[in-house]
Amino acid sequence: MIAESGDIGRFADDAALAKYAGLVWDPHESGAFQAQDTPLSKAGNTYLRYYLVEAANSVRLHCAEYRDF
Repeated sequence: MIAESGDIGRFADDAALAKYAGLVWDPHESGAFQAQDTPLSKAGNTYLRYYLVEAANSVRLHCAEYRDF
């Protein structure tokens, strides 16, 4: 993950790193309407996104506290 993201200190905050990895959802809105179910953005570092998703899934599988999620 470090090889794909480099020094994380170069990102302003967590949201900037998530956007770099492509872990953001595109907003879908029209006037006052804002959709709650939107597609995951496919922009960003594909490999970093894969590694982060796999790590989160591993936590979900092996940690009872997160298993319900």
